Amino acid sequence: MVAPTTRWVTVAVLGLLALSGCTGRESSDDAPKPTPTTVVTTLDDGTTAPGTALKLGDVAKVRYFAKAEKSSLIALKVTSIRRGKISALDDFDLDAKDKKSNVYYVTVTVKNLGATDLSGQLITLYGKVSAGLVVPPVEFGSTFRPCDYQPLPKGFKKSQRANVCIVMLAPKKGTVKAVEFRAADNAEPISWRRR
Repeated sequence: MVAPTTRWVTVAVLGLLALSGCTGRESSDDAPKPTPTTVVTTLDDGTTAPGTALKLGDVAKVRYFAKAEKSSLIALKVTSIRRGKISALDDFDLDAKDKKSNVYYVTVTVKNLGATDLSGQLITLYGKVSAGLVVPPVEFGSTFRPCDYQPLPKGFKKSQRANVCIVMLAPKKGTVKAVEFRAADNAEPISWRRR
């Protein structure tokens, strides 16, 4: 019932520091002012750049690939990451390890921006628990009332919008600190940080 925990190694990205030479002047007014830099978050094709960190409610535009014939540009907006009660899963056959997890419900709005019908496709986001641990969604074989993780509805064509609720388990009473979209090409994930 419960998908196994997936471990990912997070790659640390090192920023480059620009060093300016000393002018020998003591007045701070004469010191060269740093040039403001802009973080590029949108690529030329309109998609959100890999590695972009977003706030809840911000929109990411990503290329969604299910199969070669099932690809489209979609907009994703994670609106909430809230903790539930593990007791809500009492009707399911959890193992001892899963029973010691914290359960989280992630709400996301999906909009189809492309021409491909994405009916029946499952949107997969991941929960970042720590630098070395990212967990997949929990897939149920039946309806789960508090947060029903279902595929996109029938007729999900261009401009159609749907709300999706995703269940995640953070092992060892962990915390889902952020939700990540991970592209098929293993690019750096786009993330929404929990407040």
